[in-house]
Amino acid sequence: MAHARTWTVEITITENENERRPQFDQNADDPATARALAALAYKVLTVGAADLEHVAHPPMRMLS
Repeated sequence: MAHARTWTVEITITENENERRPQFDQNADDPATARALAALAYKVLTVGAADLEHVAHPPMRMLS
């Protein structure tokens, strides 16, 4: 039987009050969100690959 997982991600975009964007630049949140998701995907992939490598190829131990 397949095991289903659900992940919920919340992304909050904040602005520095000293760096206010003009009103017409509201669409800049889309690229910022995409960058945040891409960074998260890379981190999940890196950790998952390391976990899989550890299971598939356990560390070698010296025999005495």
